[in-house]
Amino acid sequence: SIQVLGYWWWWLFVVPSLRSRRPKGLEKKALDWAFLGTPLVSLVAPVATKDTGLIWAANFAVVAASYAVAFLVPEGDEGDDDSDTPGW
Repeated sequence: SIQVLGYWWWWLFVVPSLRSRRPKGLEKKALDWAFLGTPLVSLVAPVATKDTGLIWAANFAVVAASYAVAFLVPEGDEGDDDSDTPGW
């Protein structure tokens, strides 16, 4: 039904729209996490509740938490010289 689109909206439209601006740095990391987290919530949450409002709010919380973690948690040392991967 059309109600399902209500909570899939985050993964189908909101996060891709934010990613289409080609963000860099911490915002890109936050949107990458949100892009992975929102479909997981949209698949798992209907097992616990059929209330689309609660599922929508849970998706919003995932996106907000992704931003919070990306901007508030300090990044680890990414300058590992033992790595065989290129720096790009």
